[in-house]
Amino acid sequence: MSLDTRQYRSDQAYGDKDVAQGKDVWSPQRTMMGEQQEQWLFNGIAQSDTRWNLLAHQVMMLNLAQRHSAQSELTYSMDQWSGYLYSRKRLLDFVQQHCPGNVVNITGDAHRHFAGDLLVNSDDKKPVSVEFLATSITSGSDGVGDNDHFSQSVRQENPWLKATTDKRGYVLCDIDRDHWRGDLKIIDKVMEQNGTLSTYASFVTERGNPGLQRA
Repeated sequence: MSLDTRQYRSDQAYGDKDVAQGKDVWSPQRTMMGEQQEQWLFNGIAQSDTRWNLLAHQVMMLNLAQRHSAQSELTYSMDQWSGYLYSRKRLLDFVQQHCPGNVVNITGDAHRHFAGDLLVNSDDKKPVSVEFLATSITSGSDGVGDNDHFSQSVRQENPWLKATTDKRGYVLCDIDRDHWRGDLKIIDKVMEQNGTLSTYASFVTERGNPGLQRA
């Protein structure tokens, strides 16, 4: 299922800045998908009899926190699902109730690779779904890798995050009856011709047992 998380949503909270999560992100008056699209999605999930369900949408669903310095507060993107926690919880709760373990999210628009587990609440012990966010193909030049301040911060603050790098590339998915594998493909350079393609990391989630494992 392909979602539109741009056209029907409420305006971003707090001026669309990366800030702490205030009460507005939990407001039931604010929506990521809009009422009609949400109901269409819930109906589709509830009636699905497929082995796997793919949700393709534009922005990250991981509730990803970062610190700009060791002393600063945790901040979150107001453009991503982390700025729409009421809508995010409604969707993940529905997945947990109706088809836990066979929903995979493929997202984008962060110009980095991300792979991680999706928990309804940050202190939950078990995820209900997983996410692969594909990096950009060329925008942002070659990228610096995975040891910059942002990468270090998000790895430290988000234990459900399994991998991130800003090298350019794409996500390649291989799916069988019981396993969904995602390969994070990267190219060492895009500013020059004949860059070298490699696999940065590979993860597998098992149907009925949500959570990414290194492959």
